[in-house]
Amino acid sequence: MITDKPIIKVPGCPPIAEVMTGVITYMLSFDRFPELDRQGRPKMFYSQRLHDKCYRRPHFDAGQFVERFDDEGARKGYCLYKVGCKGLTTYNACSTVEWNGRLS
Repeated sequence: MITDKPIIKVPGCPPIAEVMTGVITYMLSFDRFPELDRQGRPKMFYSQRLHDKCYRRPHFDAGQFVERFDDEGARKGYCLYKVGCKGLTTYNACSTVEWNGRLS
């Protein structure tokens, strides 16, 4: 465990390469850490819930949910909340950075 150096956390599944690059670029450009949240994550990437920027959000608001990953709702792009999406409680830049070939 690292205890004698400052740490910037960049969580994700996987961590987004553009986020890591953005943090490093910020540090090189401004010679300081970016502003961090209480969990040590850079606010510029971890200040908004995925849910608030999700392209499936209109389906959530309309009550249209995927029940199984292979159902008609899945084919129509409905909200994934009922099959395990954690976007309501997850803060990350996935829905705006569009990493992994714009698939996030």
